[in-house]
Amino acid sequence: MATYFEIGGAVLLIFGLFTRFAAYSLLVLTFVATAAVHWPDMISMWSDLAKGYAITDMGHGNFKLPLLFVVMLLPIIFQGPGKLSLDYFVARAFKSDPMPEPLADAYAWSIALLALGIPFAMLIPMFGAVLLAGALALFLFGRFARA
Repeated sequence: MATYFEIGGAVLLIFGLFTRFAAYSLLVLTFVATAAVHWPDMISMWSDLAKGYAITDMGHGNFKLPLLFVVMLLPIIFQGPGKLSLDYFVARAFKSDPMPEPLADAYAWSIALLALGIPFAMLIPMFGAVLLAGALALFLFGRFARA
């Protein structure tokens, strides 16, 4: 199922259709694969992460490829697909504003922390919980700041 999901997500990214959804879904899938396969089982094995920076079959962390996927997917999630995508052409066909002006308010930052906190909760639960708490705090701050 993960293989089909990766292929389907890649096809959606190539054509630029449902781009942010596909990129975020692939990000979550990358974190799940990292937690299930690439991440060390015990804290005492965390020193193997430095050995796992090379892509080998030596049984070490092997986290370089998932890290590259995360680094490539985050700009797509936060910036969107761009003007050479089906998302852009569909939005223009329905006369909606295809590229709204970016708004970096408390709500936007809370969504960004939420988008990062959910996947990180799978790998480093404490760090993920801090990101999720920050998302909640920014959301509440934005809500009360407008009132």
